[in-house]
Amino acid sequence: MRGPLLEIDALSRSYPLPRPRLFAPAPQFTAVANMSFAVAEGECLAIVGESGCGKSTLARVIAGLDRPSAGAIRWAALPEGCVPVQMVFQDPHRSLNPRRTIGWSLQEPLYRSALPRSQRISRMRDMLEEVGLSPEVATRYPHEFSGGQRQRIALARALMPNPRLLIADEPTSALDLSVQAQILALLGELRTRHRLAILFISHNLLAVRAVADRVLVMAEGRRVELGPTAEIFARPTHPVTQNLLDAELILPNFTQFSSNVFTVR
Repeated sequence: MRGPLLEIDALSRSYPLPRPRLFAPAPQFTAVANMSFAVAEGECLAIVGESGCGKSTLARVIAGLDRPSAGAIRWAALPEGCVPVQMVFQDPHRSLNPRRTIGWSLQEPLYRSALPRSQRISRMRDMLEEVGLSPEVATRYPHEFSGGQRQRIALARALMPNPRLLIADEPTSALDLSVQAQILALLGELRTRHRLAILFISHNLLAVRAVADRVLVMAEGRRVELGPTAEIFARPTHPVTQNLLDAELILPNFTQFSSNVFTVR
């Protein structure tokens, strides 16, 4: 691990609620409150918590899809030709344009760059091969693929602009168990190959055990625990963490992961 790639300092995000009366002040709902943590280059940090705790809101703010109400997001200096962050969503079908070919969708993040068309196409073909798909599928449309294949395509698209941090927001929850294992293994391979940092948002604690270096536990928009994965799982100190562990399901498919799946070399 190296120095911090990303630093989150006292980050908050609030939304106005309907006014109870005509001239009354609008109440606020705080989805994320006073959140602080850092992500090192090449690290996988998992964010877990009960539904509605603010995980996805935090991810959208970091990705620039939403604005913080307070606090700061600081990035380390990036190499030339890199972007800070890209995001992979839970439902790959909804994140791909159904009216465009896979090739068009993969090249879309680079259309505003100065990269020549020939280099865009070459990079697209390379990315498809990296996620285990033939470059020949570039002429096909999203509906022609399975859910696991679409998630591979979404990963390839996220990697096109060479991000340093990948936010994976429940990237396997819509997939069958055997396909989940394949996608998690692929994430590990991509992390090692590209020295990616990964912000892994999930409610599946067995997947978190397999992939994360550290775990951040959220409750009601706040950080309640943060530490190495093995320590958090062995000695939880907050009731929310204990509740998550008590509700953990036994999924034998994930036992195929070795302890070094996400080791950065």
